Amino acid sequence: MSNILELFARPSARALSSENDRPGNFRQTVSRRQSGPAIHTLVFRSYNSIVKADEAALSYDVRRDIGKARTKLRSIQQQLQRDREHAAARDKLLTTAESKLQAAIAAAQSSPPAPAPLIEPQRRSKTEELEHRREFKAAMRQRIRHVAAARDLSHQEIKPTLSLKHHAIAEFTEKHGVNVEWLLGGKGRVFEADPIVLGPNMTGAELAAVVRTLPDAQKRKIESMVDRILRERGL
Repeated sequence: MSNILELFARPSARALSSENDRPGNFRQTVSRRQSGPAIHTLVFRSYNSIVKADEAALSYDVRRDIGKARTKLRSIQQQLQRDREHAAARDKLLTTAESKLQAAIAAAQSSPPAPAPLIEPQRRSKTEELEHRREFKAAMRQRIRHVAAARDLSHQEIKPTLSLKHHAIAEFTEKHGVNVEWLLGGKGRVFEADPIVLGPNMTGAELAAVVRTLPDAQKRKIESMVDRILRERGL
């Protein structure tokens, strides 16, 4: 019986363990694990701060961490080297550009002007092209009606020409003496038999015909003027 009482009175190993592992000791352990030496990262002075610092303050910072001071010095030296290389490359670029531009200006001043580059006509979209064709055909039909009114032609007589087929247009212009350039583009005389009128609407053929009737001195003057215009346009 006494053995049984002694067995119940003896504390178990688990109970001893619980007593020794008190809550206070656990927090202290965790606290020790969580707390540790403070990590301080010393950043050395910036360029502006180095320049503004007095000798005593700068010497103190260097003695405090001479390793970082040397690292900062290497960084300054590397940056200086990069700046010098960049400045040298830019100086070479500007010097080369200056010499080439001076040579080009000198050559331009000692030679006739170069022809202007030809400007390629802007391409029309499909919609714009269709609209352009409609306008062209409408204007051409209107000119055909103008000829019909001047020659007193009926609608039936000009009906084939209004189709704008090539053979019908050729027959119409030949039969009624119509100027083809005027019929197609509105330039020049309406009829071939009409007198040539000097003006911006005249065609190149009409201008040539007028020039042929002029005295030789005026012909040469006009030819030189035309040559100058063609050179200016690069033609």
